[in-house]
Formats: sequence, C-alpha cells, structure tokens
Amino acid sequence: ANTVYFDPSDDIQDTASGLGFTRAHEMIRVVGSAGNSGYHRVATVSDNHVTTDTAWGPTITHEVTGPSISIYQGDSIEVVEAVTNATPGSTATVIAHGAKIAQRFTLPTAGSWTPGEILVKLKRVGAASDNVKVSIQTDSGGSPSGTILDSALVAGSDIDTDSNWITFDLALTATLTYGTNYWLVVERTGVNSNTDYYVVDVDDQAGYAGALRLWTGASWVARATDADLAFQVWGYRETTAQ
Repeated sequence: ANTVYFDPSDDIQDTASGLGFTRAHEMIRVVGSAGNSGYHRVATVSDNHVTTDTAWGPTITHEVTGPSISIYQGDSIEVVEAVTNATPGSTATVIAHGAKIAQRFTLPTAGSWTPGEILVKLKRVGAASDNVKVSIQTDSGGSPSGTILDSALVAGSDIDTDSNWITFDLALTATLTYGTNYWLVVERTGVNSNTDYYVVDVDDQAGYAGALRLWTGASWVARATDADLAFQVWGYRETTAQ
C-alpha cells in the first residue's frame, strides 16, 4: 500500500489500518522503502501501528506516505539450544525427530512365546487418512535393525481424536525369546504433514526398563527427555497347548 509511513526509531504505521495481519515476536520483511527495507522483528501489533524490536534489528528512519510499500510476514521456529538471530539468506536444514518412534523391550520371564496383539496409546490429529503401522524388529547396536519379525496396520479412520488404546492384530509370525532385546516401532504409512498426523503417548517418568528412540529420517536418536512408550504386548497360545 502507499499509506504506510515510518517514524523513528521503531514505528511502522498505516493510515489504512492494514497492519493487523502481522504477529508479535515474529519477523517481517519490508520492501519498497528508501530507508527501512529489510527484516524487522515485531514487538507489538495493532491494525494501524507496529513497533519493531530495535535490539534485534535495524532502527526505523523517518519516511512519509507515498511510496508503494510491501510487508511480508515471516515465521520463526522455537528451539531449545542457544542461538543467534539471523535473517534469511543462507540455507538451513531442520530435522524433525519422531517421524517414527521405537521402544525397546524384552520378555519379563524365562521362556518363549508368539506375540498376537500389540496395544499402543495414540490419537489422530486433523484429517490423517493413511495407516499407522506397528512392527516388532530385531535389535542392532541399541536401535531397531529394520528386520521385521511381525507387523500390523490400523487405518487412521479407526483412530480417535482423543488418546486411546489401539489394538494391532499381528500375523503370528514371530517367536520372542527371553533374554533378547526387541524393538516396537510405530510409524505412519503416508507422507508426513504438519496438520494431519498422529500423536503417540509416552511416559516421561521412564518407568519401564527399556529405551526410547526417535527417527530423524537418517538415524535413530535418543529423546531429549527420556521416556517410555505406553504399550502392551500380548502373547497367543493355542488352547491345545494350554
């Protein structure tokens, strides 16, 4: 718009009250201004007035209405590590931890048996319509090996939007042995989405003597705060054997 003007040292104003789309504590980009084009961090917002955080970026210089000014709203990513502020210009890679989640477990008593059901506590968010897959995998150096002993699928449409125990019926193809570590891996069959996804419950008290791992797309890593998956593994035995 050509109704935007600037006042030192931190004010961007609009006589047409078009600034309400901006968000406090996020970044904006100004284009078309002789002295104020570039990136600024928003401190406060109203429809006709934005104040900028001059401790983060450049101060505002005086400029009257007239030039055609474009303002673009950016977004930030919250991280836990100490970082320095930077404007766009270089390539950054963001790795999401948890596209898959895995829990190590072992049999509590001596013997061997065939697992028939796995229960995992999870929920669906948004319109996720693919399947959730649960598999039992062997161990390789303290992480899932990728070798699947048994697996099962549940359709996203059968998963509630509130967290509940979901039962996965296995194919009865695995025999678990006491003293051996196994991994329970939970993943989706479709593509990742930031609006349509599944949430798996974990116990932050880490009350089970196992281990939890998150998939980065390239490797399995420990969770920043240790936890355990909320899970159950049930064995099947023929009535004749019983």
